[in-house]
Amino acid sequence: MKVSRSKSEYMCVNEREGSGTVRLQGEEVKKVQEFKYLGSAVQSNGECGKEVKKRVQAGWNGWRKVSGVLCDRKLSARIKGKVYRTVVRPAMLYGLETVSLRKRQESELEVAELKMLRFSLGETRLDRIRNEYIRGTAHVGRLGDKLREARLRWFGHVQRREMHNIIQRFRESGRISVHKGQGRKTILDARDLRALRRHCITYRNATVMEITTWAQEYFQKTLSVNTIHRAIRRRRLKLYRSKKKPYLNMIQKHRRFLWAKAHLKWTVAKWKTVPWSDQSKFEVLFGKLGRHVIRTKEDKDNPSCYQRSVQKPA
Repeated sequence: MKVSRSKSEYMCVNEREGSGTVRLQGEEVKKVQEFKYLGSAVQSNGECGKEVKKRVQAGWNGWRKVSGVLCDRKLSARIKGKVYRTVVRPAMLYGLETVSLRKRQESELEVAELKMLRFSLGETRLDRIRNEYIRGTAHVGRLGDKLREARLRWFGHVQRREMHNIIQRFRESGRISVHKGQGRKTILDARDLRALRRHCITYRNATVMEITTWAQEYFQKTLSVNTIHRAIRRRRLKLYRSKKKPYLNMIQKHRRFLWAKAHLKWTVAKWKTVPWSDQSKFEVLFGKLGRHVIRTKEDKDNPSCYQRSVQKPA
């Protein structure tokens, strides 16, 4: 792993006493008071004021994008409230499930929300309309209640996690043990992949659909064509166009020359009855033509990977 000395930054959280500097290969790393991590602003003093302001700004950005719909007088208040709950409110509540908000910060969010709703409904503070009436007209509940609901939903997800979860394991055992990686297990294990490779090498001219049919019967598993295709690629096999059988090499030409030299006394009529394999061409018009073959990149000159040919018997 490569680390950039000029771009790297570090932050100390809840620092009580002044700490020293951090150096990376003799160069001092810049110390910051706030840091952006996974879309959320983290402050060194543990506060969340920057994050609240960012959520308010994100809400206003979402509101401006759909202001043409929210400020349309032809639409009903119910439709405007539904658009607001779908577009604007998720942007304001993003990542706040794990943030401990104070009453003042929660009030900042509610004030910004009510301003958006009043602008959408065409009402101002001079009209002296209570906030409860604005929320009831747009069918929008209090933001604090929605935020509390999101926290409880997140807490329920944490409580319902399985035993391999790192938080639950640390809470029960007091230590964190190394566990195997997460993720879905592969359908075909190493033994199945070896059997699949042997079958592909034995039947090189088979199509992927035919191999899939064989694999479903052999492994007794529900397999798709894409799964078999990925498994073939994992075994370094690929579908290539078959190479035509090459012409005679020097050794074969020398043997043919010696045989012809030993039959110099033959007549012209007898020589015409001798078929030469490099001069006789027969095209296969039925069955597997063998135009494609499953092989590795190194098996290009393997005789079993050549295109099918028919030779007239002597």
